[in-house]
Amino acid sequence: MGVFDIFDNGSRSTISGISLNRIADIYGTPVIVYSARRIRDNFTRLKKAFPEASIFYSVKANDNPRIIELLGGMGSGADTASPFEISMSIFAGIDTGNMLYSPNNASLRDLEFAYDRGITINFNSFTQYSKMRGKMERISFRINPGFGLGEFGGITTGGSNTKFGLDPDSAILAYEKAREDGSSEFGIHMMIGSNNRNHLQLYEAYSSFFKVADRISKEAGVKFEFVDIGGGLGIPYSSADKDLDIASLGSMTTDEFSRHGFGHLVLEPGRYIVGDAGIIIGTVNDVHNGFVGTDIGMNINIRPALYGARHMILPLSERTEGEEMTVTGQICENTDRIGQIAYRVMEGDRLMVLCAGAYIYSMSSRYNGRPRPAEAMIMEDGTDRLIRRREDFSDFLSAVV
Repeated sequence: MGVFDIFDNGSRSTISGISLNRIADIYGTPVIVYSARRIRDNFTRLKKAFPEASIFYSVKANDNPRIIELLGGMGSGADTASPFEISMSIFAGIDTGNMLYSPNNASLRDLEFAYDRGITINFNSFTQYSKMRGKMERISFRINPGFGLGEFGGITTGGSNTKFGLDPDSAILAYEKAREDGSSEFGIHMMIGSNNRNHLQLYEAYSSFFKVADRISKEAGVKFEFVDIGGGLGIPYSSADKDLDIASLGSMTTDEFSRHGFGHLVLEPGRYIVGDAGIIIGTVNDVHNGFVGTDIGMNINIRPALYGARHMILPLSERTEGEEMTVTGQICENTDRIGQIAYRVMEGDRLMVLCAGAYIYSMSSRYNGRPRPAEAMIMEDGTDRLIRRREDFSDFLSAVV
């Protein structure tokens, strides 16, 4: 893997034979462009590393139904965090029997939405379970194993001072209560953080979790039909970042998992599958005082402003190197900075933001009255397809009464 693997060999301006300038000409900017080939390659590599595991694509990473549909055709399920993500997955053709619902602070209405459709729920707390107590044959709780692992504090979801999961002692009591309430099928879930690229650290986390699950199983008197280790598999965001050794992680994890006598292994990857399969193409509108002003702002890519994430930014056409400048958008906030560029660019040039397939559109907004961008897919046969149109003013008024 690598930040440039989405492009054709020897080119940083074409994907599957399609010129990115042509895509920008057709659909305008800003536009997010995805490579179907890259998505397929990433999913295939993951499945090869974990051949016996069930893979549930994390819809929160990118909820475009055409992407969910593509992955469903390759055998992926859907991991969802809200009723709308469930509905989007159903729309994309995912069977509800191949879905998980992993919410936190869900309302009774939200929980019943999943339950009524036969979707397995990963309960974040015992109080969440109590809303549905006595109704469910299959029960799974999210565990906070006491440690977290994530690239940034904001995407570390395990350990102290996080809102996610039950500690192991509380989980034992929760499973005992669920068993007493008549539940007969059990799963267990963990998600400790996002964008991790060190396979040894991930393996140690999984190995520790399997031991925690063993203890809970024995002391609560339940047998786990599935063990869900979540997602969090990372990708390089710059050419200096190291790849995650997914083959070694899969082999080591599978061997360790087989020693514990659980049912089957479950993964919930999102970013790993789609993150490096998308780029944003934008246009330079202004260059002044060390800033490159574009039509790509924090309304489209909030990750840098939200927790300091970084993306490589390159000119779409060949340009000479120059002094480093800050790339900004059109939003009335000084945090509207999406990264750095070290090329001589001018008004009218097109830029591309790499590794923009995950947590970009799904976290976008209409702040400052800016519409969400178009999304296009470059298919494996070298054709292109608009998979979500650019918003217009009618979208801003669609919910007004």
